[in-house]
Amino acid sequence: MTITRGAISFSLTIIGLCILPLFFSVALTEATGQGAGRPVPTPTPKPRSTPRRIPQRPSATSQPSTTPVTVPTPSPIPQRSSTINEPSPAPVTRSTPTPTPLKTNVQLAKGKPVNSSLPLHAFEFDTVTLGADGKIKTRETKTGYAFTEDLGGGVNLEMVAIPPGEFTMGSTETESTEYATSERPLHQVRIDYWYYLGKFEITQSQWRLIMGTDPSHFKDCDECPVETVSWNDAAEFCQK
Repeated sequence: MTITRGAISFSLTIIGLCILPLFFSVALTEATGQGAGRPVPTPTPKPRSTPRRIPQRPSATSQPSTTPVTVPTPSPIPQRSSTINEPSPAPVTRSTPTPTPLKTNVQLAKGKPVNSSLPLHAFEFDTVTLGADGKIKTRETKTGYAFTEDLGGGVNLEMVAIPPGEFTMGSTETESTEYATSERPLHQVRIDYWYYLGKFEITQSQWRLIMGTDPSHFKDCDECPVETVSWNDAAEFCQK
């Protein structure tokens, strides 16, 4: 009988496949301690450690117990008497000042300023007294004094001499105009020297000659009064 090499190789392969399971079985028995009849050692159990107790922090709401503290009650403060004995103020005596005689920088002689270097001339004017019904009760003709200032360009300014005297200035408590509050109270004003006042309102032509401008709203009227001027403008006009 002839045996070929292929048959021998196939037979060896079959033998190897049959031996491998036996080899793995012996190896597994040796690994588990069951091979060769050797006892498997039982592992010694490790002792359990007792867990360490960690102290808990007191919560924010827990308050330590405290010993009660006795607070002494303060003694009552004696109340001051509501009645204060203060000396009554001495009465204030206000004496009414005696008017001093008028002093003038020019002598007053028969209603005319004298010793004045100005070229004064006399003029007459009427004064009237009105009754409660608004009608004229009396009429009186008086004499005044004035001088004429030549402004140039054929324009003159007539100034009237006003004698020293007194007048009542301000508003009464019963007046209800828009300026009444700032003009109260009524008071006496005394001017103890002669002064000069324009006989008429300052005209637009007079203002233009002195100030060089015409602030009036209603223009083209040389003999009309100048308007829309301030107090400072008027003071500057007088200084010039």
